Amino acid sequence: MTFIAVPLAVYIASWSGWFATSTGYYRDYAQTHGVHTPVISALYSLWEYHLQAVGFGLGLASPHHYQSQPWDWLLVTRPVAFYAQCYTGPWLLHRDWRAGAVLLGVLAGWGPWFPLVSRTKFYYYALEFEPFLILSVVLCLGLILGPAAAGVLRRSAGAGLVGAYVLCVLLMFWYFYPILAAKIISYQDWWSHIWYRIGNGWI
Repeated sequence: MTFIAVPLAVYIASWSGWFATSTGYYRDYAQTHGVHTPVISALYSLWEYHLQAVGFGLGLASPHHYQSQPWDWLLVTRPVAFYAQCYTGPWLLHRDWRAGAVLLGVLAGWGPWFPLVSRTKFYYYALEFEPFLILSVVLCLGLILGPAAAGVLRRSAGAGLVGAYVLCVLLMFWYFYPILAAKIISYQDWWSHIWYRIGNGWI
């Protein structure tokens, strides 16, 4: 009961802003369909809201030039230029519970998309589990760095590899910043940043 009633109550409470307004999406669905009972009316509208959301999530199948499949997301073979539109495992061997929790977060956000092959999907859907991917990288870097009790040579080698990786990340961020920040650059400069050109590629 605790694992059902408490999470459900917390989830419904998270919609308090929607309940408090009369202009939220589908907020007046119940009233327009003849249901005026206090509380029941609001919950009925919320239920219909969720049915619409699930129906859209499962039913969207319109082809799109920038759509991609979940197995493409980690390789970033088909990103989406949504910024311009808006602004004109090894650790399993150690049985570390933190790694298990991170892996569960990745699988929970990524796995459900695999069966929906015909559903139109985009790269930015991966943003929902991106924090767990970052934590995965951090855990891997920790393994490379080595335990605090390791010898000086082991820690030094690990620190060198981790430092080299972080430096590469910073250099890549610096190089791609004009694209990420939607800066105005020449076509030639822009094209030089388009590294992946197989199939539809990045454009």
